Parts: sequence; C-alpha cells; structure tokens
Amino acid sequence: MADNNFSNEPDYRYDFKSLFMNQGPIKAFIEELRTQTDHSEIDDEALEKKINTFCDINRSIRSIGILAGKNIRERNFYTNLYTDSDDMKLFIRFLIDALTENDQIFHALKTVFSPYFKNRNFSTEQLIKEFKKIFPEMIEVDEKRFDTTQTCYVITSNKLTHLKLPLRNQTIIPEKIFLCEHLIVLDLSSSSLKEIPKSISKLKRIKQLNLDYNNLYQLPDEICQLEQLTELSVTNNVLANLPRNIGHLSQLQQLFLNSNRLNSLPDSMQHLKNLTELTLNNNQLETFPTDIGKLYSIISLEAANNKLETLPESFYNLSTLISLSLYSNALASVSDNISQLNSLETLDLRDNQILYLPDAICELNHLKKLYLSGNRLSELPQKINQLRNLEDLSCSDNQIEIIPKSLAELSQLEILQIENNPLKNIPPDMVFSGKDAIFKHLVSNGNNQKKNNNDNCLPYADIRHSIKDRKRSSQYIPFTEFKHICINLGMKEEQIQQLIGELHAEGSIYHFLEDSVLKNWVVINPQWVDQEEKKLLKNNISIKNQGYLDTNDLNAIWKNYSSEQQSIILRVMFNLGICFQKDAHYIVPQLLPLSPPSTENAFEDSSTIQIEYHYQNIFRNIASVVTQLIVRTHDWCDQFWRYGMIVVHENARAMIRRGENYRTIVIITRDSPHYKTLQKNIQNEIDSVHQQLKISNVRAYVPCCCSVCRSDNYKFYYYYNKLVEQQTNGISYVYCGYSLEKVDIDNLL
Repeated sequence: MADNNFSNEPDYRYDFKSLFMNQGPIKAFIEELRTQTDHSEIDDEALEKKINTFCDINRSIRSIGILAGKNIRERNFYTNLYTDSDDMKLFIRFLIDALTENDQIFHALKTVFSPYFKNRNFSTEQLIKEFKKIFPEMIEVDEKRFDTTQTCYVITSNKLTHLKLPLRNQTIIPEKIFLCEHLIVLDLSSSSLKEIPKSISKLKRIKQLNLDYNNLYQLPDEICQLEQLTELSVTNNVLANLPRNIGHLSQLQQLFLNSNRLNSLPDSMQHLKNLTELTLNNNQLETFPTDIGKLYSIISLEAANNKLETLPESFYNLSTLISLSLYSNALASVSDNISQLNSLETLDLRDNQILYLPDAICELNHLKKLYLSGNRLSELPQKINQLRNLEDLSCSDNQIEIIPKSLAELSQLEILQIENNPLKNIPPDMVFSGKDAIFKHLVSNGNNQKKNNNDNCLPYADIRHSIKDRKRSSQYIPFTEFKHICINLGMKEEQIQQLIGELHAEGSIYHFLEDSVLKNWVVINPQWVDQEEKKLLKNNISIKNQGYLDTNDLNAIWKNYSSEQQSIILRVMFNLGICFQKDAHYIVPQLLPLSPPSTENAFEDSSTIQIEYHYQNIFRNIASVVTQLIVRTHDWCDQFWRYGMIVVHENARAMIRRGENYRTIVIITRDSPHYKTLQKNIQNEIDSVHQQLKISNVRAYVPCCCSVCRSDNYKFYYYYNKLVEQQTNGISYVYCGYSLEKVDIDNLL
C-alpha cells in the first residue's frame, strides 16, 4: 500500500523531475487505466488497488494525487514554481488532467489520497464503503442483535434510539424512518431535504432533532406534536416562517435557527417556558414578538445579522439572560430599561447604528464582555467605572473623542479595543499599546482639556434633552430655533457651529449647511428619515416602477405630508444618497433593475485599468456604497442599474459596480487621453462616500493581468498605493505571487 498518511507537503521539485524523467512508463500506465475504465474492465476496488500499487513503485506520483485535491490556483502555483522548463510544466499539467478527467479514475484517486480532498462528494453507499475501510469493525445489526456497546454500526431494523443518516440525494425523508418509534436522537443534517412529511409526528419519543444544512422552506405543523423534544436545530436552510403552534413544544430547551430567511416569529413562542438557548443569527427579522419577555428560562439569545431596529418593551423582562448578541442589526438606541437585564455577562451590540449609551447600562453589575464596535457612538458613559466585573471592552470604529478617566478604575479589564476613533485624549501611537499604557495615560493626564475647559465644554446632554422634548411635536425645526436653544444654554456662535457639526457627524441630527434649502432647517429626528426611506423602498408603487417615480407617485406615497414636509424629506434623501432627481423623475437606485447593460462586455478586454476596493470589516453601510455613488455621479452617468453604473467624462468611460463580498470594482478604459482625470474623479467620490458612511479599513487593490490570472478565477492582487509608489520610483515591473510571471506596472495602472 502507498504511504498516504503523511502530513507535510511533498518535495514537488524532486517529484516533478522524477516524473518527467520517467514519462514512458507513466504514460503507459495512464493509458492502461483509461482503456480499462472506458471498457468497464475494472471495478472501483481493483482500480484503487492498482493505483496504490503503482504509487508504491513510483512514489513521486503522490505529488500529482495531492495536487488533484487542490483548487486550480494552488495547482498553477506549485506547477509554475517547481518546474524547470516549459516541457516539464506541460507534462505535469497533462498528468493532472489525465487523472482527473475520468470520473472513475478520479474517484479512485480521491480514495487513495482522501486526506487532501475537502469535498469528496461520495454518495451514501460510497461513504459507507469508505467507512468500512477505515473502521473494519463496523457491523450491520438488527433489533434483536442490537448491542449498545458497539461504537460503529449500521442498523438495518426499524427499532433504534440514535440515527444519523446523510440523505444526500433525497429531497424527502424515507417513510421507513418513521417506523422507528423508539428514536430519541435523529440527525438528518447535511442532506438534500426540501420538506418534512407530516409523519414526523410519529416519533413521539424524539428528544433531539437535527435538520441543519438542508433546503427546507417550512416545517409542518405536526412537528409541534413532538412533546418530548428538548433540542431542535434547523440552521442553514431557507425557512421563511415557523409553525404557528411552535409554542406547544413545552419541553424545548434549545432552538437553533441560524441562517434562514425568517422575517418574523410566531406569537406562540412566548409559551416555550423551558427554552434556555435561542439562536436566530443571519435571518431577516425586523422585530421580536411583543411578549417575548415571557421566555422566563432563557439564558442565551443570539439574533445577529438581522434587520432589528427596536426591541419590544417586554424584552427587558428577560432577567435570566446571561448572553445577548444583537450585532449587525439596525438598532439606533439602547433603552434605559437595559438595566433590568441584570444577569447579563456578555452583551454584543457591534455594527448597529447606536448613537449613545444610557447610564443605565452601567448598572449591569455582572457584565464581563461588552462589544460596541462599528456603531456611531460619540462618547462612553462617565459611570462606566461601575461595571466592576468588565473583562473585555470593544468600542473601536465609532466616533468617540474622549475616553473617560473613570475607565481606568476597571481593575478586572483585560482587553480594551478603541482603535479607529477620532480620539482627542489618547495619542494615536498609544491606541495599540495595550490597556495598561492607556490606563496610565488616563490617570496621569485626566480627561481631555477640551472637556475640562469651561469656555470650550459643549452641553451635549442638555442639547440632547432639549431635542428629545422637541421631537414629540416635530421632526425638524428651523435653524434659528435650534440656535436659540443653544444661546439659552450659554453657547457662543463658534460653539454652536462646532456642536451642530459634531451632532450631524454622529447622526444625532441632520443639518446640511451647503444645501440652499436645508441650511435653514435642522432635522432633529433622523429616525423619521429612516422610516420614510423604508416606506419609499417597500411601497408597491416604488417597486412596480423599479425606482422611477414622479410627483404624483410621491404624493401617493407621502399623502399625509404637506408639500413643505415632502420637500424637506426629499432634499434630505438627496443629501444622504438615497435618491436623486433626473429630469421629471425621482430615481431610487436601490430599486433599479438588477441586470447590467449589454455594454458591460466592453470593459472586459485587456486595455482597461481595474481597481478594487476591499473592505476588511463588513459594515452594514457597505451595501450602500455603489447606490450612493450613483446618486453622487448621476450627472456623469451614461447608464446605471441597481449595483453599477457607466460614467463618461471627456470621452473617457468607466464602469463602477459591486463585486463579491460587497467589493467596489472600478474598470476604466484607456482609449481616451482623459482617462486619468476620470480615474481621479472617481477615486475622490469613492473616498467621500466611505467617509460619509463611516467605513474604515478600506484597501485598494489591482488584480494581476498575467497569463495565468487572466484565465483563472483566483487572481493575485497588488496593493494599489504600493504600485503607484513603485512606478513613481522608476520600477517598471512586478512579479505575480501565483504564477511568478513578470508583469509590467504600466499594464496595471
């Protein structure tokens, strides 16, 4: 048998040379395999044995077997790096193709070199066969010969207590399973199920049911009759809703529903009195049931990456909660009632739209981990020192200017992340120096002088209180009224301008100084704008017209608003990049047709420059980058669609579109002498959008254009700024990190 239990990569250079020197026998062997498989003269087991024997004699062939298990990028990399001539390179590629193009040969190769194949795609029968090779002790048992001490078995009778069955090629559960009335644990994860039959109700004793990684779009009501069920897992499916009577599962303790398409939860969930763990990550939830606070046993709740904007009042009755994860939603505020969740040890609110934290959060005496990164916070509570048990605090990627001195009193704190904030009382070079250095600085220097100087201190709390009271009667007020409020608080003219700029930057208000109309108004309730944006996007008129609206459409959508109110909300949306006016139409990019124009193909030839903006962190606002660019550049636009546009300037043309992982991709043709000017204008607009959306950690890359990368889905990327620097310094070429080919920088830039 070939020695396939090795953990390190082989010596490809030695193996490739050895194979190249022995082309004759190897080609003869492959031809023999092809002939036998084409004429069905050899079965799988004999074929595997034959390959094993050949590998014993010609051990260098193992390199080809291992390369066959890698993706095309890795194959190209190793082939180009370790071959000494073009002829050798062609021969190695021939070997890989020859051993992978025939399904039977490739299957045998996967078996021989199984550790190197991440996705073997065996059928159920093949998988069992492979298990028997690995576990010779595997036996088939029936009900009468069932031995609970056996650790490896296949059950052929209809009575058993535990069953894991991967139904890879079946869309429904075989009825025979429902004859297993003694089943306690049933695992049908990673199958191809599209529906669960009503017969599921026959499994009266079932306690654990795993349906993860299927294609289920709903669960039958009959599943609610499984009264002994304590654990139900249906993650990574396509569920649009849950059974109305799910609350009948009175013994349910764990419910896992991650990665579905749920936009609401049934009201009956309040009756799950024994539920301790609930996961709802990666769905489309906009709210929780009104009475969710009746889950009196809940300990852990996860609802990350949804569309939650607010939490119902009853939510704060979940006093047993120890861990709460709501990151990557659309929460704009934290209620004072957060203090009622007095058992919390972990609170994750990353990547929301939270503007400020109430002092009540400092009453969570058991809190150990608090994650606030990626919000719009401008400050931390002064009473944060009351969180005596806090061990981990993350508040990076906000708008925080002052770290309160009281933070240094948290003696249990071990991890502190404050990077990517406009800090004024922590030097930039100290942000990554660790908690101890930051605490020492806070103690020795106190708070920023700006906060300690009465002449410069701005009354943030008083202004917010005044705005909060005014919101009850109006969504926006004249700038003169806002200025009068500030003057009554003792503020000077320059302080008023500074304050309104900072409140606008953090999103507490909207005041667009450069807009000829809006400069006279202050929107004191940004949530009002958010609500009207959703109304605009979800209205049947907008959807039917695919984002093209006229005055009559807007009057119908906002029929309860006066002409002044409509004018204000429209101009705010113009400035926020939500929509724009072109001729007689108001255009909403998020509702435009999805299909790009046919002229997109004109940007695929080699005479173009391509720059990609990659985002190191996934912010909620990333999805808005391209649509905001459409709004900002619509005067240049020759064509646009939902996730892209073609812009023209002095006969220079460029396409900007959204790519995978929300990348922003810019492709510029070189057929005009003005293409550099267009490139600079586009880069300035993209930088402005990133700044407006508060998106940080953006890197610009240029994809490689060598012969391998042009034909490969996996491309090597160069840092754009590094290429510009090298070109400025007179360097004319670089090397591809995959193919090692020399690439002219002028072809990249």
